[in-house]
Amino acid sequence: MEIPTDNPTTEAGVDLGRHLFYSTPIGCKNCHTQSLAFSSPISLTLHIEGGEYDRSPMPLFNLGWVDKLAWDGRDTDGLEEKMTGSIEISSGKNYDDVLEELRNDPFDFASKYNAAFGSSEINQENTNKALAQFLRTITASNTKAHQFMNGDSSVFTAQELEGYQIFTSEKGNCSHCHIHTNYLFTDNTMRNNGLDSVSSVDDFPDPGYYFETGIPFDKGKFRSVTLINIEKTGPYMHDGRFATLEEVVDHYNQGGKFAPNLDNVMNENPDVQGLGLTDSEKAALVAFLKTLTDEEMLTKEEYSDPF
Repeated sequence: MEIPTDNPTTEAGVDLGRHLFYSTPIGCKNCHTQSLAFSSPISLTLHIEGGEYDRSPMPLFNLGWVDKLAWDGRDTDGLEEKMTGSIEISSGKNYDDVLEELRNDPFDFASKYNAAFGSSEINQENTNKALAQFLRTITASNTKAHQFMNGDSSVFTAQELEGYQIFTSEKGNCSHCHIHTNYLFTDNTMRNNGLDSVSSVDDFPDPGYYFETGIPFDKGKFRSVTLINIEKTGPYMHDGRFATLEEVVDHYNQGGKFAPNLDNVMNENPDVQGLGLTDSEKAALVAFLKTLTDEEMLTKEEYSDPF
């Protein structure tokens, strides 16, 4: 994990960030619930570049290893930079108004700013830094899947083991984008995974990664997210269109929908449409995905509401 040299992690900084995360003025807790791996069951309608687009709130863990911090790849200059837009979205207010609410909050935030940064001034820079420090401490890796990969072959049921074998082989074709060998279950790339059928990239209902790059071929591409805690982070995809893991597996099993920039890994064998998994194999794959839940993270006191 790369830590910015101008924002080293400290106990006081993390403590301030945790209090800010759960504070009413900041409002992160409104869209990011710990028991749901800091995700939300409700998608939001965001105003982006003059349009309205549905976005499912991102789960917040292992962010210290992520370099694209939004579904469409925007705000990639680090967690500190990302905080500004996120705070204004979660609070529905201008950042200056949020800071003023923090200054007037009954809780003594000023003393925590002083402990963390040597100044009791409540400003945007230190607010962003504290939140980023706290978020970097939220990690998830204590799962049955990780235990298995670390050598404990006894943790899987026969069905879960079958699902793991499907996931990590060309049969399931999952690990090209959700790399298990890096233990993060993602490659953090931006891809078109066949959600919408269009004849031209200009026809995508949501431009996605195009907002960041301005390259037409990037329209309809979104971030390949981690599958850790995937059982807890539905609904799925950038717009929350799939309610269950079974629906997600069905989507990939059918091969996705055609678009000019459909990712190559969605159709590596042009003679076969989709994966061709049986109902039993699909159930095994879902069973494996559920072994990626880190139950400890979902209840860990250090990540919980301090108020």
